[in-house]
Amino acid sequence: MLQILVTIVAGLVGLNFLVHAWIERRKRPDLSGATLLDGEVVDLQASPIQRPRTGWRAVQPVVTYRTPEGELKRFTSSVGRYPSPYTVGQKVVVRHLQGNDAWTELAAEAGSLDRGWLHYLLFGVLFCGVGAAVALLID
Repeated sequence: MLQILVTIVAGLVGLNFLVHAWIERRKRPDLSGATLLDGEVVDLQASPIQRPRTGWRAVQPVVTYRTPEGELKRFTSSVGRYPSPYTVGQKVVVRHLQGNDAWTELAAEAGSLDRGWLHYLLFGVLFCGVGAAVALLID
């Protein structure tokens, strides 16, 4: 009975992760047509959320860049880390999707698991695999 319960729960959790991966992947636009532009880190912004035990806050770079039309833009990266791999004044590459400022990001973070859907996919496959393995062990 316990094996059946573990199989069902692991399968449902895995399916939930797979559906979430699919939803997250569908929300992101196709960035293959994005323009790579030169940018500069102008500030490091501390996250409002503080880790309870360590007391540290993730740091997000604030970046300015110039569009091909010459317009100066500024954005704060949605990826925060501690310690920050960026310093104020550091030159960075920005991935800018024309006409969609919401998807401007640092090119180095474009494939980051922090921002994407791949980790949901991996956990989904893992939990579905556990459910299938337990199901195979049931006599």
